[in-house]
Amino acid sequence: MTKGYAAPYWGRGQRFGLADIGHGRAYWWGTKDIPAGASGSRRLGKERIAGLFAGWADEAQEAIRVTPEVTIVSITARDRPFLQRWGTGRMTPLGDAAHPMLVSLGQGAALTIEDAVVLAEHLKGATELPSALAGLRGPAPPRGNSAKGAAGLPGGAGGSSR
Repeated sequence: MTKGYAAPYWGRGQRFGLADIGHGRAYWWGTKDIPAGASGSRRLGKERIAGLFAGWADEAQEAIRVTPEVTIVSITARDRPFLQRWGTGRMTPLGDAAHPMLVSLGQGAALTIEDAVVLAEHLKGATELPSALAGLRGPAPPRGNSAKGAAGLPGGAGGSSR
């Protein structure tokens, strides 16, 4: 893999990402959509993962082949809709608690920081916490909605298992 290489690979209901992280090492991830209600194994195993990406780009197959099985982490992730209304009284969720999304675009932390900035604006000069938080409780922010939409594009930049 060439220095600084990073690429996403998209297929029907599957995605794979590969990036050079320096010193001869690479980071990769793969996803496969599953129907809502289907349960997935938390530990797929290297052989099954290799089978899912058989026929994909040579570098994707090679990344899986050279990765020691004990270092592969498999998780089942599920997308879910944003909350339409969030929080009551002195409690208002922020970040993934308010607008969760799959990790495909890496926007979870960024949106949490944006939420914190908006929260700080609402708290500035506030004399009563519940009133200050009430301003955060409208419909989900447009930026969060657009990022979630992009993260959940079936077979696209992200992926939804719904």
